[in-house]
Amino acid sequence: MRTNLKDIVVSLPKSATATTIFDDLDHFEVVPNNLYDMLPTGPTLDGEGHGTHFIILPTEEILCDDIDGRSTDDTAPPLIKMLIGFTNTMTSTGTNLPIQARFRDHKGNGTFSERIAGSEFFTPNEFQQADHHISGEFDEYGQFHGSVQVYGKKPRKYILPSPKIPQKPLQCGPFKIEFAYVQGELRQTKLPPEDHGRLIAKLNRIGGLYIYRDGIRILPYGNSDYDFLNIELRRTKSASYYFFSYRRLFGGIEITRERNPELAEKSGREGFRENRAYREFKRLLENFFIQLAADFFREGGTHATGFMTTRADLEWKENLRRKRAIKVRFRRQEFKKRLDELFHSIRMKEPEAQVQDVLKKAGERFAKIAGQNRSEDLLQQLPNLEAQARAELQRIGDIYKTPKARNFGLTRQIQHDWEAYQLERKRLETEVFHPASRRLTEMVSSQYAAHKQSDLEPSRRFYCSIEHFIQLHRTRIHSLERTTTEALEEAQNRVISLAKARIEAFEEVIQEAAIQIQRIDTTSFDLESFGQLRDKLESKIDTKANLEIANLTKMYEQIQGVGTEDGLEQAELTDAFEEELEVRRERDIAGLHLAQVGMAIGIIQHEFVNTILGIRNGIRRLKPWADANENLKHIYLEIRSNFEHIDGYLRLFTPLDRRLHRRKVQINGKSLYQFLLDLFEARLKRHQIQFNATERFHHMTIFSFPSSFYPCFVNLIDNAIFWVASRQSDSKRFIELDIDDADFTITDSGPGIPFRDTNAIFEMGFTRRPGGRGMGLYLARQILREVGYKLTLDPFESGRGARFRIRSATQDNSNELDTTHSQNKEDSFGTNKNQPNV
Repeated sequence: MRTNLKDIVVSLPKSATATTIFDDLDHFEVVPNNLYDMLPTGPTLDGEGHGTHFIILPTEEILCDDIDGRSTDDTAPPLIKMLIGFTNTMTSTGTNLPIQARFRDHKGNGTFSERIAGSEFFTPNEFQQADHHISGEFDEYGQFHGSVQVYGKKPRKYILPSPKIPQKPLQCGPFKIEFAYVQGELRQTKLPPEDHGRLIAKLNRIGGLYIYRDGIRILPYGNSDYDFLNIELRRTKSASYYFFSYRRLFGGIEITRERNPELAEKSGREGFRENRAYREFKRLLENFFIQLAADFFREGGTHATGFMTTRADLEWKENLRRKRAIKVRFRRQEFKKRLDELFHSIRMKEPEAQVQDVLKKAGERFAKIAGQNRSEDLLQQLPNLEAQARAELQRIGDIYKTPKARNFGLTRQIQHDWEAYQLERKRLETEVFHPASRRLTEMVSSQYAAHKQSDLEPSRRFYCSIEHFIQLHRTRIHSLERTTTEALEEAQNRVISLAKARIEAFEEVIQEAAIQIQRIDTTSFDLESFGQLRDKLESKIDTKANLEIANLTKMYEQIQGVGTEDGLEQAELTDAFEEELEVRRERDIAGLHLAQVGMAIGIIQHEFVNTILGIRNGIRRLKPWADANENLKHIYLEIRSNFEHIDGYLRLFTPLDRRLHRRKVQINGKSLYQFLLDLFEARLKRHQIQFNATERFHHMTIFSFPSSFYPCFVNLIDNAIFWVASRQSDSKRFIELDIDDADFTITDSGPGIPFRDTNAIFEMGFTRRPGGRGMGLYLARQILREVGYKLTLDPFESGRGARFRIRSATQDNSNELDTTHSQNKEDSFGTNKNQPNV
């Protein structure tokens, strides 16, 4: 090529174009065979098969933008838009494809991304998920024969005549069509929210009606910005009348060279030539979408009852869900706020202080009366004062009492808080309120005894106390009764207004039909026209009647349950189901996060498997040198320890593989402490935290799996550093490792973990750490359980931070701790000759 260019340039004046071409050739330094050898899979030059290979260098600067597009753009990149859907893989006709198209974007690091294959285009599963499906065939005279399926109901047979009855076969020829449609609004679709959002995003990028000739796509049909049937133009005039949106449908039109020879493409592959065949083809399809909307998706349509009823039902349910979600969110926040306030008051010992204040004031009143030294006054006033004091104690008890939430389900975290509150409430009753009541009784009895009135009218004191107690609860019940009656009257007015509105809505449809009948000149109507008009009006009235009957029936069923046992049970069942739904939703989200992390770790493990094997073999070969060289031994042990730690992390989320290549070794406390200190030294210094281990911990040895124990200790120390550093007090900051009765203990000087969170912290997804995922402690407990150990949390103690405890769950001698001095034992990583190497 360079030689030919030189020959041409000699006979031509100096040309800037020639200079540019020479520069391009100078930069073109590609050896095809070497390039293909670098590609993981794909084309080769081995002589097998056939085809053409293009290698272009340099490329246009905008090529990267054409492939990747802009992250904020709602449309597909230009190059992807041209290549996507090369063959029809989304509908039932997408079998026996003539070509399997791939477009791979090879990166500089040797990896590549599939840009048009697989799920990048619409999949058959996504096609089946859509709300509506239309399929069929136009014959040579333009008549459509097919089926329409609305909202997944039974497909209805549909025949549509040609807009103009032709005298001979149309030039465009017969063709097939199959497409699906997704409702744009979430309240009108049967798809779950996550699937609807994902599919709508995909439709915005690559949605449209594709055309395939003999299985190969014809450009630019299918591009979201090439609406050759003017579907969006009609929709802008009236969305309810024309219904369809080009960006909400996806599917294909199938033509062949044999049956549709007159549909000829332009030379520049810019669509069909606008000849008579194309105009017939376009006219048939435009009329098809207009009539399809009129018959199935427009109010009063011949077959629109199913669509209108289902859509109204979906909208009604979605509106209920949204209103319910708003109410539940508010009530849930208020309930959680109430529990938080209660826990704060209990933690600050406010109930104890308030009770002591009541007893103190009661004692002062008793003493004041006793100082008057008049038995008559004591006998008259003391019972009343006692009743007042008991009422005050009752009021304080009510302050720290809250009923379980009704009319909404609890999340898992709030459920844990509620259970913790119930235990705290029982403790207050046992340790605070009941003792206070007994103390008050003793105070009053002592006053009677002091004035020798213990045998005078003992019933007066009893009845006075009970009378105050009864009056307190009577006032509360009567107040609630008045509130309930007022609410019932308001509900009655609302139900009557809604019922009247439903009837008025139906009467409006009847009036419209009557007006339409009066305006019709029936003398000019033939029998067929009369039947069509009758069917249209009856369908419209029937649709509206069914809708209003359904609304009134729902109100009736709600009223039937009010004030009955069934109604109360239904409310409780709703709460129970909602709680179960919340738990399942939280579990699914946590499981999804864990699955994503597991997939990522699996990919990393797959990519690093050969590297890990190489490192393992290198460590094995290094061991004899370390045994023979004392200076090298420390380096060897450090490399081996860190490798075991990394290898353990890579296997953390792959349970089936975690048993492979693992072995028990002697874990030494001193080495474990040194490993943790090296790992966290910078953070410990930054937050001025002292990290210590006792002599008992240093001398501890255990025979187990480093890949199980090391990550757990790393997680515990990482959490401890965060919470110790979060304290603003000037008190000493520390984290300490110790041994207590053969248990590992990890203690810190942080704020501690309150009683309400004692069990919740070990559940998947629970965390109070900002930005945390709530997986660390859950995974640590599960991993230790698999190797015969338990991870627990000691009860909360005021003035001390959290203390975690790792203890043996079995009596297996191989898992028992040895807290004796280990100077004469094997080294911490099992250099005993009887133990296999790494």
